[in-house]
Order: sequence, then C-alpha cells, then structure tokens
Amino acid sequence: MRIWADLRNCYEFLLPLDPAAAASAALRHDATDLAAIRQALELLRDATNRQSHREDADYQFHLAIARAAQNNYFSTAMEALKDHIAVGMKFHGASVKREVAGLSRVFTEHEAIAEAIIARDPDAARKLMHDHLTGSRERLFQSTRRD
Repeated sequence: MRIWADLRNCYEFLLPLDPAAAASAALRHDATDLAAIRQALELLRDATNRQSHREDADYQFHLAIARAAQNNYFSTAMEALKDHIAVGMKFHGASVKREVAGLSRVFTEHEAIAEAIIARDPDAARKLMHDHLTGSRERLFQSTRRD
C-alpha cells in the first residue's frame, strides 16, 4: 500500500532532521520560542489527561521546536510535510491508544525533549528526539528493529 511506503519515507527523512532541530533549538531558543513549545506541550498534556491524542498539538510541538532552532530550513521542511506528518500522527495516535500507558508514555517523551531544550542541552535534546521518533516509527509499524 502506497500510504505505508510514504510514511516510512517520511520517517526516514525526519529521523535526522527533527533531532538536529531539537539540538539547535536547545542552543538558540528565545523566550518566544519557549512559550510556543510550552503551549503545545500543555495541549498535549490536556489531551493525555483526557485519554485523547491531538495530532494538531503534536505537530505544533514539533513545529515549535523547528522554529526555535532559528534556522528556517527546519521550519520550512516541517511546514512542507504537514499533510504527510498529519497522516502518520493519525495512525500513530491510534496505535498508542491501544496501549494502557501509551498516551502518557508519549507525553513523557515530549516533556523530556522540552526539558532538554529548556536546559540548553543539545546532546540530550537530539537523543531524546531521535528516541521519540524511532519509538514512534516502531509503534506505528510494530517493528522490533532499532536504529
């Protein structure tokens, strides 16, 4: 099915991009950037507390990080991929809701990424984002392979 191939290709593209954006965001963010990251994180927290997944809030979180990197290539790429990412997040949201602690685990991943960015720790931000995306891909495709 073409949609699964597209999702795999999107993850393949995002796996080096999103962690690099997170590392840059940790080094370059300003107060406005942090406010946007925190706002998206609060939307994710609220959805998690209601046992819901909000694809829009998830996308806004990743986009806020891309913008906080202060490199318009990161945010331009995220904006260009919005529709593709939305499809992946919709399927991913359904996959995490099948697990009892799935939503809270994914929220904790987002929260840890935000904390690393706030702490200006680029290595942790990069690793946490990479682990988050790898886990997301594995949950979506139910793969046992690790990168």
